[in-house]
Amino acid sequence: RQRGFDFDKPGLMRLAWVDLPGHRSRLIWSFHHIVLDGWSLPLVMGEAFQTYGALANGVHPQFPQPGSYEDFIAYLEKTDKGDALQFWKLYLAGFEAATPLPNKKQRGAQQERVFSENHLRLDDTLTARLQQFAREQHVTLNTVIQAAWGVLLARYSGEKDVVFGTTVSGRPAELAHVEQIVGLFINTQPLRLQI
Repeated sequence: RQRGFDFDKPGLMRLAWVDLPGHRSRLIWSFHHIVLDGWSLPLVMGEAFQTYGALANGVHPQFPQPGSYEDFIAYLEKTDKGDALQFWKLYLAGFEAATPLPNKKQRGAQQERVFSENHLRLDDTLTARLQQFAREQHVTLNTVIQAAWGVLLARYSGEKDVVFGTTVSGRPAELAHVEQIVGLFINTQPLRLQI
């Protein structure tokens, strides 16, 4: 993990086989997110297991041609970018500066980045209450969580107009067999909440 990936050299994924005590082993598959999105991961794993099964049975694996990421790039190149540009200009009109994060200390250029992780597991009762609230509001649970995050950012920052990034699927339904293409299709887009 510390080694990271070098974009100037081929190989944006690595496999490592680790032997563990008790006749156990682990295969560790590391890859840069630019290679695969969450949708693509089971596609690749499924093909790997199908290949293994076929070879173990002495059969040459065969797969249908699902299309390629190049098809997606060609699709993007044909889209009208003027409409998208106009949409984002209107959507972000009047927004002045990035939403300040609370307690964010200024770092010098040479300071090491320190990250931390917090996990919070909601019990079944609270989860059911949140799901019920979402149904009553005719929105998804994701929308409720994003709204809560926006309100939290507004309260901590003191801003009434906040923007944060949200990840959405970018697989266009009109592209043939797009659900079988392996690649990075996610889009990180700004979500603006005016409190």
